[in-house]
Amino acid sequence: MKAKIFSVNFRDRKGKYLEREVEIKPSASEKIEIEITPKMLKELKTTVEANKEEIAKIKEVLQEIKKTLGIG
Repeated sequence: MKAKIFSVNFRDRKGKYLEREVEIKPSASEKIEIEITPKMLKELKTTVEANKEEIAKIKEVLQEIKKTLGIG
């Protein structure tokens, strides 16, 4: 059985409509098959590259904080 993702709409306490994706996973003993399309792979690579850039920025900020505090 493949994992199934359902889009669920509901209202929060303030009456605002929200949409969430809910993933129904098979039990651990069942085999999961996932088909990755070229488009999905490209999107994943783009996300990874963006995350790398964000991590580099965070590291720079941490270095500045360390310098300011005289730690490193």
